Amino acid sequence: QDQLEFFGNDSAQKLFDKSVSAMQALGGEKNELDFTPFLEAAKLLYEGPWVAERYVAIENIISNQPEELLPVIKTIIGSAANKKATDAFKAEYSMQKHRSQAKRLLAEVDFLMTPTAGTIYTIEEVNADPIKLNSNLGYYSNFMNLLDCTSVAVPAGFLDSGLPWGISLVSTCMQDRKLFLLPTAGSSICSYIPVNRVMTYLLQGHQRFHFRIRSP
Repeated sequence: QDQLEFFGNDSAQKLFDKSVSAMQALGGEKNELDFTPFLEAAKLLYEGPWVAERYVAIENIISNQPEELLPVIKTIIGSAANKKATDAFKAEYSMQKHRSQAKRLLAEVDFLMTPTAGTIYTIEEVNADPIKLNSNLGYYSNFMNLLDCTSVAVPAGFLDSGLPWGISLVSTCMQDRKLFLLPTAGSSICSYIPVNRVMTYLLQGHQRFHFRIRSP
C-alpha cells in the first residue's frame, strides 16, 4: 500500500509530483523506502508515554482549572495520567528500533523528501475535528524530534485554493548545513523564489544527489 498521503488534496499531490520531477531534472535519483518506522514513531508522540512530559508541565491546571484548557488538549495530555512506568520502557524499546531503522534508511541517501504537510485545513475544519486533522497535519513531521532528525521546509508553490504549500528535506541529526545547501535547488521549483548564486555554485559541486520518496 502506498504510504504517500495527501488526504484527498489532489492539488497538493500535483505539486509534489512537480517537485519530484524538478529534483530529478537537477540530477537527483528517486528511490522509494518503507515509511513504516517513521509513521510508527510518529504515533508514539501522542499515543505513547512521551505525552506525560507535557502532563507534568500543566498538571496543576488539569487538576484545578481544567476549564481553562481546550477540550482537545485536555483529552490528549490528560490521558498521560493513566500511563505506567512499564509503558514508558516498552515505548522506549520500540522507539530505539524505529530510530535504528530510520537511521539506516537515511544513511543510504542524501535526504528524504516528503510533503511538509499532505494538505492544509481551515481553522474551522480543525476545530470541528481537532485530533484527526492535527494528526493528518503531522503525518510527515510528528516523528522528527523522536527520531532525532534534521529537516528543512522548502516552498514549492501554491494550491488551487491559493494557500502556500511546500516540501521537506529530512536527514539525520547535525545535517543542517547539508540541507541548507539543497533547498536552493528545491526553491527553483518555484519560479518566484530567487536562487542565490553562491548556494547554486556550491550545489553544482555535487553532480548527483539521491533522495527518498514514496511514489503514488
